[in-house]
Amino acid sequence: MATEESYTHLSDFFAICGTIGDQNLDQDEVKLRLFQFSLKDKAKSWFVSLPANSIHSWDEMQQVFLDEYYSLAKTDEARMKIRTFQQQPGELFHEAFTRFKELLRKCSHHQIELWELVKCVVDGLTEEEMKYLKSTSNGNLLSRPEEEDWDFFEKIIQSSKTEASASRRAKHPISKSNPDYETKDKLASLERELALLKKKEKKDVASVKFNVCERCSDLGHASDNFPFDEEAYEEVNNVYGDNKNYDMNPNTYHPGLRNHPNFRMVMHQHNQT
Repeated sequence: MATEESYTHLSDFFAICGTIGDQNLDQDEVKLRLFQFSLKDKAKSWFVSLPANSIHSWDEMQQVFLDEYYSLAKTDEARMKIRTFQQQPGELFHEAFTRFKELLRKCSHHQIELWELVKCVVDGLTEEEMKYLKSTSNGNLLSRPEEEDWDFFEKIIQSSKTEASASRRAKHPISKSNPDYETKDKLASLERELALLKKKEKKDVASVKFNVCERCSDLGHASDNFPFDEEAYEEVNNVYGDNKNYDMNPNTYHPGLRNHPNFRMVMHQHNQT
């Protein structure tokens, strides 16, 4: 597809072909036979338009494909990115080197010699990273065969990852599973308060006598302290009957209306009438 990288497509295609095997077919033959089925849209049309019998090997097929979908301008751009590689501020060596290898993977036909690739890496490092690598290599960096320098980079990756892990642990230490003493103290305090409350309740229940009104059967006042006008109370009961469910006394009809100022006003008006 137009949004895909050519080498990414080939890499995925190789992985699929690697799962297919036959004693009478080698991998290149498998790739050559199946490649057309990995294409779609314009790429499929391009493949169909190839001259008949123009491709005889997988190497030819791959080269024709890259010539079509990895243009010379794109190749030059990829080579420029490789040669001007720079380590970013705050970027660790293993992160920078991995990014550099990704540039190489996206343009496998860069045709840049290994010695130059090694130099591109070294020239792109920060001054601090450069000093560290020279010190670690005992001053032999760029003075030995390029294969050894490249292997040296691969080894430094591991130490760079280890350093990064240690740094993360230092910044974000894993807390040990110590008891939460503050929470335990709060629970203990709450338990003491509950114990005292229970003790106090038992004491209060034994010593407190509740007044019960003989007229309205409510708690909190005696009959001689009945808080409403007796005539109005009797008149309301005559209208609604003596049934407790219809008793309009605000202390019994709706406890939430007890001593409610609006309800008092209504009763006062009723008394006036």
